Amino acid sequence: MFSFTTEAGESQVSGFMASCQAAHTLDKPDDVTLAQMKTIGAKELNQKGVRVAASELEIVAHSMPLAASFEALAEEISTKRMAGSCGPSYDLNNITSYNHFECTYQGTGLDDTGRRVKGSSYQKWKGILPSCDNSVQISDALVADVRKLAWHAAGGKEAQLDVNQFNCRINTIPH
Repeated sequence: MFSFTTEAGESQVSGFMASCQAAHTLDKPDDVTLAQMKTIGAKELNQKGVRVAASELEIVAHSMPLAASFEALAEEISTKRMAGSCGPSYDLNNITSYNHFECTYQGTGLDDTGRRVKGSSYQKWKGILPSCDNSVQISDALVADVRKLAWHAAGGKEAQLDVNQFNCRINTIPH
C-alpha cells in the first residue's frame, strides 16, 4: 500500500502491486519496486489535485510470497498464532481484533489407526486468532486463516482432511 496524507489529513491513495523482485527480500520491497510504488502513488495523487513528489510518499508494504504452499501457510499461522493480516512482521502492537473461534470437521479423514471416518460435531477445535486488518468484520481471509489453523491442529495433511469441510463459528472483539 502506498499512502500520503496532507497536513489537514485529507488525501490518501492506496493500491496493490505485484512484483518479481531482483533481490530476495521478504520484509520490504526492493529499490526498483519501491521507486515504482512511489511513482504510481504520486501520479494518482497528482490526478486527484494533490501536488506531491514521489520522494515525499511513505510506503507501507506487506510481502506476500506466491510460492508458499498451503501446508506452509497453515504451519506459519499455527506457529505465529496470528492471522496472515499481521504478517510479515507479526508485531503484537499491530493487533486490531481478537477472533474467538470454534470449529468442527464435517468431512471424512483418517483416524489414528488409518481407518476412514466421518467428522464428528462433538470434536471441536477452539482458540483465539488475533488479526491486524483494521476491521471488526469477519473477512474471507480471516475465515480461511481460522480454517487453516483448525486444519493444522486436527492433523491436516496426515489425516487427509479437507480444509473446506471445517465449519467455524467466529466472534470478533476489537482490541
